[in-house]
Amino acid sequence: MKYIVEVTESNTNWKDFETGRIHRLDGPAVEWTNGGKEYSIDGKRYTKEQFDTKVNSLNKKELTISEIEDKLGYSIKIIKGKYPSLSL
Repeated sequence: MKYIVEVTESNTNWKDFETGRIHRLDGPAVEWTNGGKEYSIDGKRYTKEQFDTKVNSLNKKELTISEIEDKLGYSIKIIKGKYPSLSL
């Protein structure tokens, strides 16, 4: 991902290169000179705890059937056994 990093007297902020929205997945999107931090993904602000939960869910490699169905928007059926080989 490409970022635009803006440094001012009061803060440093990261923006998505394509959308220009405040965005960073590997740390705070805004760091204030007084030590304050703001966490944002696609322009939406999160608390540190919300941010960590969101990033963990984006990086998650294993999903339950229910989570897959929620993401797809419909039910799926698990079929056990081998698929027949295809021959041309």
